[in-house]
Amino acid sequence: GLPVIASAYGGLLEGGIENYAYPIPCTEAPSSMVRGGMWARPDVNALAERMRWCYENPTEARAFGQQAAGWLRENQTIDHAASVLMELLGRYA
Repeated sequence: GLPVIASAYGGLLEGGIENYAYPIPCTEAPSSMVRGGMWARPDVNALAERMRWCYENPTEARAFGQQAAGWLRENQTIDHAASVLMELLGRYA
């Protein structure tokens, strides 16, 4: 039930990130670990602003975290993940 701050990048954008986290804008940066791979580079200023907002508004941040936990329990179940996987398999099979 705590608020989550997450990078708005990759697969997180597919699952309704705004329903369960405070998304932080990112740019792509080359990975030093994976040849040709890319990493998300979060906007540090946006991250600091959101962290400060959570610190200065603990009641609102906690309420968002609790609402987000409920949304995740209802919308990101094993059944939901299996349904998405089956749809993708059907699309690309």
